[in-house]
Amino acid sequence: MLIEVMVGALVLATTTFAVLNGLDGAQKTGRVNKERTVASTLAQQDIERLRAYPIPALSNFTQTRSVPVAGVNYTVQSDTEWVRDTSGVLNCTDDTAQADYLKLTSTVRSPAQTVPVKEVSLLTPAAGSFSATAGTLVVKITNRSGVPLGGVSVALSGTGSYSDVTNSEGCAIFGYIPAGDYDIDVPGRVSWGGDNSATSQATVVAAKTSLKQLEVDFQASVRAHFLKPDSTAASWFELQVANAKLPGGTRDFTAGSAVTSIDATGLFPFLDGYGVWAGTCQKNNPAFWDSTYFSTSGKGFIVLAPGDNLKDVNVQMGLLTVNVKNSSSVNVSGARVVVRQADTGNGCNVDLLMANLTTDSGGNASAVLPFGNYKVCGSTGSGSSSRVRNTGTTGQPGNPGVKPATLSPSVNFQMPSSANASSPCSTVADTSP
Repeated sequence: MLIEVMVGALVLATTTFAVLNGLDGAQKTGRVNKERTVASTLAQQDIERLRAYPIPALSNFTQTRSVPVAGVNYTVQSDTEWVRDTSGVLNCTDDTAQADYLKLTSTVRSPAQTVPVKEVSLLTPAAGSFSATAGTLVVKITNRSGVPLGGVSVALSGTGSYSDVTNSEGCAIFGYIPAGDYDIDVPGRVSWGGDNSATSQATVVAAKTSLKQLEVDFQASVRAHFLKPDSTAASWFELQVANAKLPGGTRDFTAGSAVTSIDATGLFPFLDGYGVWAGTCQKNNPAFWDSTYFSTSGKGFIVLAPGDNLKDVNVQMGLLTVNVKNSSSVNVSGARVVVRQADTGNGCNVDLLMANLTTDSGGNASAVLPFGNYKVCGSTGSGSSSRVRNTGTTGQPGNPGVKPATLSPSVNFQMPSSANASSPCSTVADTSP
């Protein structure tokens, strides 16, 4: 009898649990259905609310708000975008007319729903809705490989301030905005010019759709290490990076004093890489002297991936050695040696001081220099007979050159026993030892 009572109780408990579980499931399903019905109603009401807005206010409109109903908070998201009959969402091609329709989308979510309710409608602008002083700007965003970037924020500032997010075609569409000039900013990315921000300019033309294409990506950076011909560390204070797509072709980076490395930051990660060299004169570029330098030397060239941080690159420099002797061919210790730039061209400064040296006990002095040609002056006293600049005249060397094929040039001075009018140092800075 006891066993029968226990079995009966177990059957009763199992039956009761099943009934209660079924009632709970029914209540949960009823709640979900009720909230979905309310969400559908809210979505329809939101669409009607949007239809009541003036057309200018709906251009690139987005809004998220919370609507309480019977103790439940529903999230209502409202969005609009321009569309036209022939191609759906306004694409990234130029056009001579405004978009034809506004696509209104209302998305409603509730705590009990796993799938939101979405209501979509088209709104036809009434005649006279558009102004003769407004136009549309389409900004197309791609990465360095030309792939359209969706979900990227784009901001405009100028005649007015606007923001939008690119669609699957990489397009941010700014419809019905005042005609005029605008600055375009893509936060978090850099364009070809780099420097921490992807910026550009565009003009909106009244009653037309204008297209602006931007290639952007995550910034990268380089740490350039200066090397002597023997591959030991060198020091310099100027660095230049180059790519044909850079505005102006190059970017300059400088340090306050000579250092063994310089960081070049805020760079666009071009697929074809950068050439990197010391100095800012166009003839400091090793490719000026050897067109195959960057592809064959193993130095001064680097390809960056998006987001690369301070990727290392070695930059070759030359070493100029100067020997000073007196008229008796005896090495002169303590002679002053001044090295100045001899090249002309973009970024070059003839007579720019590159090194100020003093000879050692063997009459020698050495200077680490970028690629290029140089003027050298040797001085052993204050009189004109005790100083001489290399001129290429009889008995004196011509301008030494640091070239890819000649990384360690040398200059040998024999000071004259009397004044030489054709060769004394020509600047005030060169006149005293």
